[in-house]
Amino acid sequence: MKQVFFIRSIMSALLLLLIASIALFAFYLQNGTSIFTYASLQSFQPSMSLTVRVDTLSTLMFMMISFLGLSVGHYSIRYLDGDSRQVYFFRYLLIIVLAASMLALSGNLVVFFLSWLGISAALHRLLLYHSTRPAAVRAARKKMLLSRLGDVCLLFGIGLVYKVTQSLDFETIFTFLGNEAQRSGTPQNNGLMTAASVFFVLGALIKSAQFPFHFWLPDTMEAPTPVSALMHAGVINAGGILIIRLSPILEHHVAANLILTVVGALTAVYGSLVMVTQNNIKKKLAYSTISQMGLMIFTCGVGAYSLAVFHIIAHSIYKAHAFMSTGYLVEQRIKRSFEPKAIGFAPFWGIVFAASLLILLGASWRMGEFFPYCLYISICLLGFSQTLINFKPPAQSLTRTSAMVIGSTLGLSLLLCLLFELLLSMEFGHKGRIDLGMTLSPYALLAGILGFMIFVGGFWLSQKLLQPSSSFAQRLYMRLWNDSYFSVRSTALLGYLWPAHYRSIR
Repeated sequence: MKQVFFIRSIMSALLLLLIASIALFAFYLQNGTSIFTYASLQSFQPSMSLTVRVDTLSTLMFMMISFLGLSVGHYSIRYLDGDSRQVYFFRYLLIIVLAASMLALSGNLVVFFLSWLGISAALHRLLLYHSTRPAAVRAARKKMLLSRLGDVCLLFGIGLVYKVTQSLDFETIFTFLGNEAQRSGTPQNNGLMTAASVFFVLGALIKSAQFPFHFWLPDTMEAPTPVSALMHAGVINAGGILIIRLSPILEHHVAANLILTVVGALTAVYGSLVMVTQNNIKKKLAYSTISQMGLMIFTCGVGAYSLAVFHIIAHSIYKAHAFMSTGYLVEQRIKRSFEPKAIGFAPFWGIVFAASLLILLGASWRMGEFFPYCLYISICLLGFSQTLINFKPPAQSLTRTSAMVIGSTLGLSLLLCLLFELLLSMEFGHKGRIDLGMTLSPYALLAGILGFMIFVGGFWLSQKLLQPSSSFAQRLYMRLWNDSYFSVRSTALLGYLWPAHYRSIR
């Protein structure tokens, strides 16, 4: 009875959080950005106030987090029914949801950092749900090592920001940077702020499992499916939230944006290529997450932050559903056999590539501020065309009904994207708006073109991997299937750091 009462209490708390997030979003729509102080620490040096920041980003993320927490909790009631550690799971589920909510709502870098640590600590406990399994322990330890490296990067960034602005509050920091920009042009070119932006980017890349820090994520499949759903749909987004929240600091730093753009594009391509070679559905979903986070980071790097927010929410809902319906997906895969057909750079590919390149060049020539959006559209056009030609349809041809469903889905996606653009253009950061992309500098144009070519190369390689007939494709297929380099090296490093414990569980 105690166990049932505890679980019902957790579910009630998650439901209340969802109701509170909806109410807070309604409050934001009515009153605009608001900052509430719930504690003032005047005796500390530096003195600071602990605040809740209510704006578009925080309210949207709060709603998403609470909705995902409630959904995963509801799914876990039946999934973990009869499991002796069911209460253990729900305890840390609530901690993660509360910490992630505080991270989204925080108006202060200290609260943000403490929430960041809380999420990592609770997730580590969930990854050790099956603590007697050697693979689960190794995966949790890999995650812990990389998380501590990300924490150090974030802490260095916070220290450098305080040294420049003498504040840890987001509002004060953004106001300071805005005033400095009006007085002296580009304060962000300060060397300390450039270093801070690079540290923030590194912390976000590690948290979001970006290449080459990605190897821990596929190993965490030893955890129960609800843990995977929670991690891939929620926790992995913390790096993206960090980048978007600190965009007023990052947006004018060439080094930070170049790192985001190039690493994001490489990760998106690498994750998708490895996903093609996997025959384990959970591994496929893990590399899909890596690839999707890469595309989100790439979007931030080119300055389209509203698209990044939309991407986070859309991917989170999709990935939670994907993990919680893996059994159904396997069943449907058996019933419906889709045969891949690689056609390489056929005339159709040439037409799509030329159209995408024209869109990109036209954007850079006449519409510099819309360049990030045209770049994103060009990449999506390549991906959509590949989806159309890669798979033969089932025995029956596409019917009018299926065509209507596809058209309705695309239309709804466009409508939701425009809605997000409208909401985020109302207010973002210290400027009271979100830029429609960075001012197009030669560096931004170079990074965008480089990222576009990385995606083109990835689409071409994926065609080769679908039917690896050449020796090059076969060798590449096996290397990607094993993802061996990073996995083997990280396991060896783990053996050095925990030699006694490692040998006892190996």
